[in-house]
Amino acid sequence: NTRKYLSTMVSSTPEENTLLLSLPLTIFLAAYTLSITIFGLLGNSVVVYSSLRYNSIQLDAVSVRFVQNLAVADLLYIIFNVLPSAITYIAGQYVLGKAYCFINAVVSFIPGSVNTLTIFLLTSYRLLIVMYPHRVMTLRRAHVLIVSTWVAGLAPVMVAVAYEGESVFVRTYAACVSDVYERKDARVVVGLCLGAIIVLPVIATTAINAVLCGISLTLRKKLDKKVKKSSHVIQNTGTVGGLERTATNQSCVSTKSTRGSKNNPLTTVCLLSGCFLISWIPFVIYVTWKTKDAGVPPELELVAFHAIQLNSVCNPILYTMTNKRFGKYVRQLVWRYLPCKGDRVNSHVTQPGRFSHSLSG
Repeated sequence: NTRKYLSTMVSSTPEENTLLLSLPLTIFLAAYTLSITIFGLLGNSVVVYSSLRYNSIQLDAVSVRFVQNLAVADLLYIIFNVLPSAITYIAGQYVLGKAYCFINAVVSFIPGSVNTLTIFLLTSYRLLIVMYPHRVMTLRRAHVLIVSTWVAGLAPVMVAVAYEGESVFVRTYAACVSDVYERKDARVVVGLCLGAIIVLPVIATTAINAVLCGISLTLRKKLDKKVKKSSHVIQNTGTVGGLERTATNQSCVSTKSTRGSKNNPLTTVCLLSGCFLISWIPFVIYVTWKTKDAGVPPELELVAFHAIQLNSVCNPILYTMTNKRFGKYVRQLVWRYLPCKGDRVNSHVTQPGRFSHSLSG
């Protein structure tokens, strides 16, 4: 029965595969999805490789595991969701065949679910570190949580298989989806499933991220007060003017560098969660609207499904901006492959000992 059902699913595709979008919008979405595909694949591959090979992400071991899991989920999401959309927009119609439409409809929800759950775990872990700094999560527990995200991500697939949903190509946003999300007999189960693995983690991540940002601002204000206080004390010591100015500058620089190094992981997680929320909130609104059996505007569908794709490429950019060690690795990697600078940088990068030492510093 299962084999017969799968063959029926693969062969059920609509006769009309052309897009129902204007030419300017199609060109824009083709450029948008193609850019996300290229930079997302490169960026997330660099995150996984550099963190495994050179320990390039300056976070604790548990946070690095969550970041690696997030990068793997983003890579799979790009391959099974963003890349087919880019090809479809460029071709102007769906050309990938019936089998890939089935895979795209069923499998694409797994990396998306893993993404939401991993961000929730990462923000919760950072809050746990801030509230209880002496409690340490073991790597074994982190690995169990990571595996649980993939197991939970299979829930939409199980629902689609249980209700024998068919894959349908949506001509308004160039994606294949399962029609199980449209069926009345499966609406309650689908709503509970999506609510548990997408809606609730997004809401919880929003609340935790607000708390983390509040803690970050409070710590920043306290450190600014310490900088002013230490500068005021040094200026009133009565020492020689030149030495006084030097001591004041050294105190400010050391305090600012300490502040940056302490707040760097918290800032990274806050920005990561902020990008995640901006990307996923339109989809949460879309899912909530859809489960109430109401007509969803095509514009909301278009925005919801393409905003999620942005989350797959912004994470490596945020790591480069907020993580000093990873940013240094990316700059060295870019300089290495520039034609005009390659010879000078290759002499430094191709030596594993020196390169690893520079990254660990």
